[in-house]
Amino acid sequence: MPPGKLTRSQKNFIDKLSEESPDKVEAVQHFLVEKGFGSIDELSVGDASVLIEKLKSTGSPANSRRVSNATKKQIAFIKNLQSSGERLEFTEKFLKEHGKGTLDEISMEEASILIDGLKNIRSGENTSPVSKPASPKQIDFIEKLQSTEREKKIVSEYLGKLKKDSIDDLSSSEASTLIEKLKQ
Repeated sequence: MPPGKLTRSQKNFIDKLSEESPDKVEAVQHFLVEKGFGSIDELSVGDASVLIEKLKSTGSPANSRRVSNATKKQIAFIKNLQSSGERLEFTEKFLKEHGKGTLDEISMEEASILIDGLKNIRSGENTSPVSKPASPKQIDFIEKLQSTEREKKIVSEYLGKLKKDSIDDLSSSEASTLIEKLKQ
């Protein structure tokens, strides 16, 4: 092995630490990209030492890991699960407890916890069409119906009247009403 390159012990230790969790595998990949290396074998003894220290702290409580925001699919699923007043209240309480203002601010992990919580709430008979969110098909159809300025104006005025920011915020019944207005 050329002088200055990482030792066999360092390589083995990095491999062993990487096997502990996907976060550590990601940390290795991030470190390599950040340093401009293609593989662990290209590291110097010093770089390998820095990486080992990073891996030791990855996953520990003191570590400030990169937190990924919830995916669009998770957010859409959460919105679809909000089919009752009880579920809407649960979501609002969850956001408040986690110091978040909107669903867009939650992490992937928080979204998973919220989804599990919402799924555990039985969707009772008290589910009204007003509180049920617009389906993805309704949203897509509204988007397709907005081919002219006239239709875009109808959507804009309707959202303004309801004090909604976007068609994604519409309930199922509101979306149905809007679709009927656009078809006229």
